[in-house]
Amino acid sequence: MKFPIKLWVSVLALTFSGVACQQESKSSKQDPSPVELQTYLPGTWEAVSISVDIPSVDSTDYDSVFTVSEEYWVDKFRIQPVKTFFQPDKKYRQEFRNSVDSLLNEVKGIWNVFGDTLMLIEPNATNTYLVNINKGLATFNAVVDWDGDGAEDDTYKAVHRKVSSSY
Repeated sequence: MKFPIKLWVSVLALTFSGVACQQESKSSKQDPSPVELQTYLPGTWEAVSISVDIPSVDSTDYDSVFTVSEEYWVDKFRIQPVKTFFQPDKKYRQEFRNSVDSLLNEVKGIWNVFGDTLMLIEPNATNTYLVNINKGLATFNAVVDWDGDGAEDDTYKAVHRKVSSSY
């Protein structure tokens, strides 16, 4: 299905900003501890992929999986991969740019870490993710209402790459 660019930007902003996370994490020796997550997060992160598992699409018995990998990002969304800038002073911003690098939208807020959970606070929303960082990639997991059916039953997973320690 094709959506206008404004709708895609809104959907990406909503989904990256997330909603209540309802999953448990598994830690490994390579993953930063919660204190390290707070230290490691500041910098510039770029979206690599999004995957959403949508059960009961349009109130049917059919499930759907929406997946976009790095090599198809621009073709699918008609925008560059979203960049998120986490500052050490707990502020963040996300930039949504078109294919010729013009700024389409910018989302700003504050962030905080509680164990392996990242909370993003914007003026009209507070959202959380379960975050797992491994080898320079951060995986953000949440349960969202991706399909707009009023039920937060869609499993959202986004992978972002740290591209710079500056912000």
